[in-house]
Amino acid sequence: MNRPILGPLSRFFCFFSNILVAYFLRFYLLPKFGFTTQLEEISLELFLMSPMLSEIGQSEVFRFFFDLTLFYILFSFISHLLFSVGLTQFLITATTEGSFVSKRLKSVLRFFFSFITTPFLLFDLPLLFKKKSFKETITKSRIFYRGGLLKNVFLTFLFPAILVGSAVTPLFLGPKFLQNGIPTQVLPDGKERPAEDDFVINIESPYMKMYGQVNINRNLFILPHIPNKNTEGMGVSVFDFQKKRMVKLTNEGALNIFDITNEYRFANPLFPVFYPQLSLLNINDTAEVPQLNTELTLKYISVLQDILPLNLENILNTIFKRGPLLLSFYRARERFTQALGIEYQSSIQIKSKGERIVLISSIVENAGPKRVILSPVGPTESPIYHINYKSNSGALAQILMSDVIFGSNWRAPGVYIDQPTNHPAFHALEVLTQKEVILPLPPSLAGLFENAINQAKDSGDRVLLNEVYRSLNNLISLIENRKNQEDQQVLPLFQALKEK
Repeated sequence: MNRPILGPLSRFFCFFSNILVAYFLRFYLLPKFGFTTQLEEISLELFLMSPMLSEIGQSEVFRFFFDLTLFYILFSFISHLLFSVGLTQFLITATTEGSFVSKRLKSVLRFFFSFITTPFLLFDLPLLFKKKSFKETITKSRIFYRGGLLKNVFLTFLFPAILVGSAVTPLFLGPKFLQNGIPTQVLPDGKERPAEDDFVINIESPYMKMYGQVNINRNLFILPHIPNKNTEGMGVSVFDFQKKRMVKLTNEGALNIFDITNEYRFANPLFPVFYPQLSLLNINDTAEVPQLNTELTLKYISVLQDILPLNLENILNTIFKRGPLLLSFYRARERFTQALGIEYQSSIQIKSKGERIVLISSIVENAGPKRVILSPVGPTESPIYHINYKSNSGALAQILMSDVIFGSNWRAPGVYIDQPTNHPAFHALEVLTQKEVILPLPPSLAGLFENAINQAKDSGDRVLLNEVYRSLNNLISLIENRKNQEDQQVLPLFQALKEK
């Protein structure tokens, strides 16, 4: 047979290309379709079987290469069964001698022999003299090219394509990922607002993840915001009847800092090199670190500053700064944007006030209601707040951010302790969102609604008055459905307000 044998350089390129393809499949394509759970379970079981592996497995770099090696073995075995050679060898027109079945049987034997021969270059030295390698000799097989010129074309273009594609292709698969980075701006400490017309309210709210004393302008009214007659997306509405403005603040879930950093470190063995402090955190137990210290908070922000602004203009600088494994950037940004519910036309501001830092995402909209998404930085389970308002209420939204979001402390989810001094609107949120009907609504909430109705009528703003009545009607519906005996005693107070 005169067909040329597959040379050592081609074999090296194919071997390295197969690793890149395996990396792409294991850490991007399969997770995207949810096919990696069993692989992770096998990897974990192997670690637990050996005390030595369990100890070494504390190294993130070792876990990465161990996981990739397991998948590479599986991927290579399947490739040899299907093509009688490795995938990239097949793509450059390489094949072996024999019938359909015999080629694949010999291929499997070569695959297992390669575990012994590959680490020792001595067994592959005959290839330098255009002779068969040791594993080909003992399996009585021969790897050669089917095509002549065609194999050179494939070899010339295939390896660079796989090299670039495995690292960069994922970035182009997400919608507008590189076309539009998310601008990220760090703002200096906010200025304190004069507190001449303020009064102090107390907040104790596991639902809103807030607690502490807050200064609020005495002209503002805070009512519970109850949308669609259920407890999803509840929060508070803040009214300024004198200036005819209204802003809604709702709790829309949580942003887990570990989710973002874990996605960034996933498939990236360089993570401990660039972020040694964050890499020491227990990635599987967020309860172990409920609040990041100042140093770790700043490191987390530096991760966001890496992944969010990435676009075509700064991609080369990012590669030189953080390495070529950009798949981790894609995964982390996707998790971040999905958690916050933002799109790529958004922008991110990282604003601090004293020791408190908040992510502020401004939604770019040409017309209609405005929306700002905020999430404190520091708690590992950071609440996600939505502020919704109309254009004429932008100043009130800024006051709400400055006084309530930055003014209160952020707390981990926990049991609600009824405090007599708690503001009625925040107390109502806890009452209405409790899974067990235990706490009654305070009668003072009815007085709060009554004052708001009177103020809305005096303002002459029908829109604000309708909004107060809407929350009142939704509140009455929830009270009626709760079947709480103590609530039934205060129910007539709220029903009487509908007639005012």
